[in-house]
Amino acid sequence: HIVMKGNVKRKPLIGFLGSLTWWQGADILVKAVVILTKKYSTPVRLIIIGDGPLRQVIESALKVANIDYKITGFLPHISALKLLSRVDALVAPRKRISSTECNIPIKIIEAWALGIPVIVTKHRIFVAMGLRDGEHVVYCQPNPHSVAHAIYRVLTNAELKNKLSLNGPNI
Repeated sequence: HIVMKGNVKRKPLIGFLGSLTWWQGADILVKAVVILTKKYSTPVRLIIIGDGPLRQVIESALKVANIDYKITGFLPHISALKLLSRVDALVAPRKRISSTECNIPIKIIEAWALGIPVIVTKHRIFVAMGLRDGEHVVYCQPNPHSVAHAIYRVLTNAELKNKLSLNGPNI
């Protein structure tokens, strides 16, 4: 589960980009990372690019669980993209509300353009676009166990990760 970067071993870097609000699902991702490290014995680092009202709750949960993390706060767009380009997967476990069901966030489009594998809630918009699980994205439900399993799939299947990376820019 350790990723090689040159000759240096490192823990995979899981990314979240967005506002730390109830509907974005960062709290779900935090719980998923805890499950990932405990149930799947898969150590990861988490970078949260953004800020918002749930920051203190999220930061507290990460500290209690002893997760390797960084929360950047709000950043200029170009700085956020530079950090996004370093992650092994972007995770967007957004909750199902009318606005999340009918739009694709720019962060997902940017991750595809960068060749970053995307793990996302299976919203209607993605299905309507014909995006397939394991080919264009990895779908999850907006709950910690589903998100943890989706991250595990991407991190442990080099063929899947490579396919997502190569297909992203074509989307």
